[in-house]
Amino acid sequence: MSGVYRAPKDVGFLWGFKQLKEVKDFDGFKHWFTDVFWYHYKFPMLGVVAGLTIIIYMIVSMVSNVRPDVTVLYATQSGLYEEAAAGLSAELSGAVTGPDGEPLIVDVTPVNLGGEGEYAYISRMKMMAILSQQDVLLVILDKQDIDLMLEDEPDTFMPLDELGMDLPDPGLSRFFVDTRHCPKLDAFGRPHGQDMRAGIVRRMSATPEQYETACDVLRYLMT
Repeated sequence: MSGVYRAPKDVGFLWGFKQLKEVKDFDGFKHWFTDVFWYHYKFPMLGVVAGLTIIIYMIVSMVSNVRPDVTVLYATQSGLYEEAAAGLSAELSGAVTGPDGEPLIVDVTPVNLGGEGEYAYISRMKMMAILSQQDVLLVILDKQDIDLMLEDEPDTFMPLDELGMDLPDPGLSRFFVDTRHCPKLDAFGRPHGQDMRAGIVRRMSATPEQYETACDVLRYLMT
């Protein structure tokens, strides 16, 4: 037929050979990445990713235009939605005041510890990075996470009765409040079925005023 171009058979053969080579190259790369590189360097790579996550978080925290007066770390297995955390931050900021009567800025930082494998590892690294910040005084954590922290550092938390807190369940602990005694959390998705505790972290650099602010936030959650 006139006007119809037919490619030589060798052109089609070369094109098919090229495609086959690309598939083989991809399979080889997949094998190298999965069975060689990832198998031997999985945890170092996760450490690098977690380290970058911590650095980025710290940079964002430092360049923030408004620094909170107190930061609340809220880490749960089921997760707290960002919208719920923002709503809780807004309510606490409007309800808690400083010694001069001015409203304080309270930031609730949520961390979702649910999931498995690499995600769970990075989430816990993020939680520890946030916990290392000096303005994080009040933490709301699962009891098993608190127990793990106390195994490493028994003096991590302040005795609440020494800070002037009235404990709703003195037989439970001097250091924590069961979040079932914090009804304000229910409106923002308090995890049901989890044994959550609220406590105040011991900081060498914290002032009595800062501890009192953290206590005021906890008292408000308990009303």
